[in-house]
Amino acid sequence: MCITIWMWKSWIIEIINIWSEYDKERLSKKKKGRKQTEEHIKKCALARTGRKLTEETKQKIGSSNKLRASEKKLTGIEPVNHWIRNYEISDGEGNVYTCNNLKKFCRERGMRYEGLQGVVTGYRKHYKGWKVKRAGKI
Repeated sequence: MCITIWMWKSWIIEIINIWSEYDKERLSKKKKGRKQTEEHIKKCALARTGRKLTEETKQKIGSSNKLRASEKKLTGIEPVNHWIRNYEISDGEGNVYTCNNLKKFCRERGMRYEGLQGVVTGYRKHYKGWKVKRAGKI
């Protein structure tokens, strides 16, 4: 349920929408996973055209893009992501693997990422005999 509050502020009426946590969560779930149509994407792009950016913002965007491109060119790898973690993964036979990209590890072995992620977060004890634990940040 959305509550609308009207506020008087120097002869201007401001409308403030206050959303409950339940409403935020419900709307978030409703929108996640939804595929946008080409028409909608074009309309959103059209709505953004003509929007004025400050010079400072343009410089930030440009330098960020240049840095990302130059890092990839020089090293041949993507820029460092500080959220990447090392994982120690053991199969049912006792072999231990270390990796820093759980999705890629699963893709290479034909497993579902969600299964191993459930082991990492503690929802599952194992996934098809595989056990995973975080080894820490890189």
